[in-house]
Amino acid sequence: EPGIVKLASSYNNLCLQMVGLIHKGKAPRGSIAPLLIPRDSLFKLDVDDDIWQDVGLGDDSDGVLPPWLVDEKICSGIRSLLEWRHCEEEERHLLQERKALVLWFSEEWGHMQKIRKGAADDNLAYELDCRASALAGLCLLWKEKLRDFAWSPDENWGASDVELQSMYGSGSSFHMG
Repeated sequence: EPGIVKLASSYNNLCLQMVGLIHKGKAPRGSIAPLLIPRDSLFKLDVDDDIWQDVGLGDDSDGVLPPWLVDEKICSGIRSLLEWRHCEEEERHLLQERKALVLWFSEEWGHMQKIRKGAADDNLAYELDCRASALAGLCLLWKEKLRDFAWSPDENWGASDVELQSMYGSGSSFHMG
């Protein structure tokens, strides 16, 4: 790390020398000094940090910078658009997770119902009913939490709300809330 910090300090010193030359008029017309690298955030760089703005390096624009680089409204708009796209991507991921959850519960519920019907022993039937009740309570809780999140009209949890409420109400060691 000391080598990187030393390199950043050298870079900052060169930037300050360039600022001095620009102010004295000893630099080419339209010269722009690079921005300093803040030492306290050197190891926390983000894609939006100024260090990535290579203004004036190899530009043939006669000192005229592109609006996306100098106009704060355009920069803000670009950041907003990127955030919007990230939100849309996250929403797609959440919808995929919801579909996986619904599919998992539907299969789990189907297996549980099949096993419950085949239970030959009263003790086993009781245990399976308790587990089915807990599973129903879990599904009701998930559905409540996901109520305001987009869903597909053909979504099938494998059990109706009435069936889940009935099973959950039949007694369980699982409590929602």
